[in-house]
Amino acid sequence: MSHRRRALILDLDNTLYDWVGFFVPAINALVETASEILAVDPNALRDDLRLVHRRHENSEHPFALLETAAVRDWLAGRPARVAMEALDPAFHAFNRVRREKLRLYPGVRELLDRLAGQGILVAAFSESRQYGVFDRLSRLGVEDAFDVVFCRPPSPSTELVRSSRSAFLRRLKSDKYRLLPEAFRKPDAAALRGVLLRWGIDPSRSAYVGDSVFKDVLMAREADVPAVWARYGAVVDSDLYADLVSVSHWTDTDIARDKALRAHAGEVRPDFVIDDVRDIWDVLKALDARAPRYAVGV
Repeated sequence: MSHRRRALILDLDNTLYDWVGFFVPAINALVETASEILAVDPNALRDDLRLVHRRHENSEHPFALLETAAVRDWLAGRPARVAMEALDPAFHAFNRVRREKLRLYPGVRELLDRLAGQGILVAAFSESRQYGVFDRLSRLGVEDAFDVVFCRPPSPSTELVRSSRSAFLRRLKSDKYRLLPEAFRKPDAAALRGVLLRWGIDPSRSAYVGDSVFKDVLMAREADVPAVWARYGAVVDSDLYADLVSVSHWTDTDIARDKALRAHAGEVRPDFVIDDVRDIWDVLKALDARAPRYAVGV
């Protein structure tokens, strides 16, 4: 097994940064500004956004606002570019809040810098779509810290969206990204096992780190990879979560699936538990020394 690669496989959202903590306030700012421009009820606009997100099975569909019924009614047959120009303040509001609130958790940059040159394959593994993953990693300045990024394919976009994002897409380092199947959802252990096999990763000396017990930890355990629960990422503001649900792509079926997964994962235990991302280094040392299983932070 010594010839096989050692890897640190990292979930992204709520493991390296607070996704809910930046995305929901940004969406709230977009809705507030757009509802004033369109002269519509904010809650009705949220319902519209939820329908668009469900259609694309993606709560981060680029420029979803442009595909809402409220915008179509407001346009009344005028060219779509009119909406893009008129709603520019709403998109700026989203971007402003994102700039303010999208931050790496303390210690993440230090950990990634320390991993450089250590001979460890550093991989990201996310069920988010490619454009959203790329956007966050590039904004945070950590894209180059990863040897490979696994994520779902980008969602289809309208011509207006594609043209407006052309400069953005030119910056995408597509050779770094490996697309998981469109239908992939955590905790699909088969997809993770495929990654281990394809990249020649030695599971026994590697680690998978994520914030969700019923998705990340369960998936890693079923793929026979030491599972590290980033307990700090599981703490979510209840008000923000309620706002997220109001615009998310989740259907009743999705919610029922998550509930069943939580029940299934009730007795799943991570190999390691951390309350600070910097403790990952201790986990790697323990695995390298072939130490018995233990828990950091419990």
